[in-house]
Amino acid sequence: MREGNRTLVNVDGKTYPSIFKAAVEIGCNYSWLWCRLRAGQATIKGRRVTLARTENTQTRRNTMKKAMTITLTNCKGGTGKTSLSTFLAEQLLALGKKVLVVDLDPNCSFSEIYGYVLKDSNSKALMSGLKTEPYTVKTSAAGGALDLIPSDLNLGQLANIIDTQIKIQLKKQGFVERYDYIILDPPGTWNSQTRNAVFAADSVIVVGKCSPLDFEATRNYIAMLSECGIEADTTVVCNAYSAQRDPDKILDKYREAFGGLLLPAPVPEMTSLKRLAYDPEYRIRADIAEKLRAFVRAATLETEDAE
Repeated sequence: MREGNRTLVNVDGKTYPSIFKAAVEIGCNYSWLWCRLRAGQATIKGRRVTLARTENTQTRRNTMKKAMTITLTNCKGGTGKTSLSTFLAEQLLALGKKVLVVDLDPNCSFSEIYGYVLKDSNSKALMSGLKTEPYTVKTSAAGGALDLIPSDLNLGQLANIIDTQIKIQLKKQGFVERYDYIILDPPGTWNSQTRNAVFAADSVIVVGKCSPLDFEATRNYIAMLSECGIEADTTVVCNAYSAQRDPDKILDKYREAFGGLLLPAPVPEMTSLKRLAYDPEYRIRADIAEKLRAFVRAATLETEDAE
């Protein structure tokens, strides 16, 4: 997904909203397909494939009648996905949006940020199919609300839950009609909680830091996701980028490997974003916040800035 526009792919006359989804339809790896499209190849595995027009994603977002569910994920920890989830939730709150965050990580990192730990109403109950009531942790002057379903230390015990349980429960318990956005924060490993978060999402954002290890983890993760047949829009964001600390040109490797899946602007490395992850009341400097809003706009299709 590009900020403001989406690249569409035509397969045998049918249009798909991303290279990722077209690859799932054809039955090939997305990066293999991307390389061949860039080379101008028109027939792939017996299918006629072409890059099509671009679609204005803001128009599509304005027509959505339910919550947009966003999952920030990777198959390793330490990529900064919880920090970005926190900033995303806070920005949407400031814009007057009703936001629900579901913490699906047994480490309870997001829950601990807001001081909601060891609660009876939690994501383990939600994944077990029990009635779950979120906690309202913050409201905004613009009329927004940030609600949280905290995690549970024993959430990892639910290893045999179907991969669509969260999707079913979000709809069954009325959350998709109740909120503007639902943010799912899974652990940094491919387990039942992460699979549920991925299959429940409208938008999957794979977060990888600008490092050789995170790049390889992200490449492996995207390759695996392309084999899973997920329906969500899937993108990659390069996090914690610093031109002075990128001697191996990792950002260039992200661009080469992920092409149209990569959000145009990397998230810059900044201490204040890390601080927000343990102090949500911390006010990020205006110039720094503006750099991060490019990520928010790309992730949510919101064009308005928070005050």
